[in-house]
Amino acid sequence: MQGARRIPPAATAAPGLDLMATAPTRRLTLLRHAKSSWGSPKLHDHARPLAPRGERATPLMADWMRANLTPPDLILCSDATRTQQTLGLLGRPFAGVETDIDRRFYLASVARLTKALRGCADTRGHILLIGHNPGLHELALRLTATAADTVDLDSLSSNLPTAAVAAFEFTFDGWADLAPATGHLTHFVVPRSLAP
Repeated sequence: MQGARRIPPAATAAPGLDLMATAPTRRLTLLRHAKSSWGSPKLHDHARPLAPRGERATPLMADWMRANLTPPDLILCSDATRTQQTLGLLGRPFAGVETDIDRRFYLASVARLTKALRGCADTRGHILLIGHNPGLHELALRLTATAADTVDLDSLSSNLPTAAVAAFEFTFDGWADLAPATGHLTHFVVPRSLAP
């Protein structure tokens, strides 16, 4: 079975124990870029920067992620200006994490995002994906099988707001097994819920 871990032939197991190891818990955090500016109508969408509101919201979300989530070991980020600025405002410890900034994540469809995640190495325990709606929102809805009692699923169903976080846990052997309704939604947090 792909990704399964077995006790080496030289080892022995106690009678009645399953030789197959339990699938590890893997984590995926979806972060939509913070609020962007529409102040320059002639500016291409890809180049739009963050608005002051987005610059204020991102550090709030970063503080929340540091306090409530394990650090990611890989960041996937759209190469749009607003997503890169969102990443830059996260600060430590995110600044030291291996990061893949790529055009393929810009306005990516749920199919493209899923393909990229399935291609990640199984050594990755927690991936942070910074991107755009509608693909990111559709991915969150598609992955959700169960949710924590504290999660407002009705709000998530209607929208994934700017700078919002949707955090998932999975118990599968490898990222290639990522599929619809395989995730447990542990958190759904929006900036307005953290504002003083």
